[in-house]
Amino acid sequence: MNKVKKFLYSQKAAPYVFILPFVLTILLFWLFPIGNGVLLSFQDVLKDKWVGFDNYSRLLTDKMFFKAVYNSLNVVVN
Repeated sequence: MNKVKKFLYSQKAAPYVFILPFVLTILLFWLFPIGNGVLLSFQDVLKDKWVGFDNYSRLLTDKMFFKAVYNSLNVVVN
């Protein structure tokens, strides 16, 4: 245990020990939800079935989607 404590308090390891909570927070609250959202976008959530790009092709053929994007951009720009 003495070697581990000595290593954690060394000047080489100290920056990594201080940055570790930040990195874990970013991974837990930012990267994991984004990855999970991308994974869910390729599934039919109600049937728990993998559908691939079908959700995106359905989205790109929906006229209401483009109207919503236009309205959102209109609000942001104005």
